[in-house]
Amino acid sequence: MIGYHYHLLALLLLAVVVTAGRRHRFEPLPECSECISREDALAPGIGFDLTDSCGTAAIRYNNKSVVNLGKVEANQEYIELVERLSDPSTKLSCHSTTWEEIHCSYLRQKRRLNKLRGRPATRDVGILANLMSQLHTLVDAHLGAGTTKSVLPTMPNLPGLEQEDLQDALQHIGLRALVTHKHGRYVWETSAAFAGMGFGLCAHPEDCDACEDEEADMPFRHTLALSLTNRSFSAAYTHMQSAFRSSHEAESVRFELGLEKQGEETYWERLREVIVDVGQETERPLDTLLLLGEGAGLPEFARTVQDALTRLLELNIGSEVNIRLSRQGDPLYIAARGAADFAKRAQSSPPNCREPARCFKDREIDDSQEALSDEL
Repeated sequence: MIGYHYHLLALLLLAVVVTAGRRHRFEPLPECSECISREDALAPGIGFDLTDSCGTAAIRYNNKSVVNLGKVEANQEYIELVERLSDPSTKLSCHSTTWEEIHCSYLRQKRRLNKLRGRPATRDVGILANLMSQLHTLVDAHLGAGTTKSVLPTMPNLPGLEQEDLQDALQHIGLRALVTHKHGRYVWETSAAFAGMGFGLCAHPEDCDACEDEEADMPFRHTLALSLTNRSFSAAYTHMQSAFRSSHEAESVRFELGLEKQGEETYWERLREVIVDVGQETERPLDTLLLLGEGAGLPEFARTVQDALTRLLELNIGSEVNIRLSRQGDPLYIAARGAADFAKRAQSSPPNCREPARCFKDREIDDSQEALSDEL
């Protein structure tokens, strides 16, 4: 019996080695029965980044150029909502007890009734809708009123957030939420920022099988993501290959270290300590740095990050070269730009089937859609 278990373990280990670097799906996708409409395939991709202090929007065009549309400051209700949802204990539980099941059933019925009456499904939905409505106005001002049908939103890791709330908030303002087939609940900001840097994305997303093979051959990047907003400072460690898959192996979110507190004594020293603490959680040397938020471009923040990286280098946890990589683009918009890229890919390639060649004959890129890649 021991020999049998040993043999089985050896086979499992062999299977892991053989399948490493390959896509998770072992069979080609079936052929689609219908083609994506030309209108949807050629529509610009719209990305919203909803941080804990503001919202930003970006557009990705067919010619691969990206426009930063603008920033909207969040109101106090929204700020308090995000801080509350960052607490894992706020996650709604519906299956632990009979009472929870009854309570959740009541909430679902109440949500449905509110939507039928044209109201926000919940109070949280109304707060989210208010910020995204202002971002929608930025999009309409650029593309024309009524031209945008769907967007892809991204947010920080919020354990208490229900994906249904994001979808209902967009529906309330007349938009549809795009969700890629590779993301689980909703798109984390780290994932969108990774894509916004150009990491972990295949060259030809319209060929799903080839795209997944290409992504499976990409190198893993051991990434430290640092976000400094007016309301908080967060540091997260993750290792990523495809931009579509993100999980945080270590994370620290500190609402007492937002940029609005930078006048406090030892503020920058405390930020450095958080970076070092999270950076030490990596199993391999860090090789990629992502900087996000309103404060990411401040000289004081750059010095603090450099000091922390120097300390991590002393601990043999990092590489000097990648701070240069991470500073490409505006850190305030990097996640919105990645979300816009995800949106464009979601609109132009179906999630569960492969389009036949005939579908692409009517989809020449509209060269009249001109856009600057870095500025509005």
